[in-house]
Amino acid sequence: MTSNRDIAASLYELAELTRLEAGSSQGFKARAYEKAAGAIRDHPAPLDDMDPADMLAIEGLGRATVDKVTQLVET
Repeated sequence: MTSNRDIAASLYELAELTRLEAGSSQGFKARAYEKAAGAIRDHPAPLDDMDPADMLAIEGLGRATVDKVTQLVET
């Protein structure tokens, strides 16, 4: 079981790695990960029990981020 805080921490780390690897040209992606991490951290229901379609209903999560979250939960 992966908690929302664990998922959020992984997304914050991914945001930082994206900035370090890609430079400023990928800043939008890093900001998207940070926005999603905040939304996940504050979400009352555990995401590891949600379907990807349900995750898309959470403000701040897009398709690519939901795909990343699904990978994190499944590994």
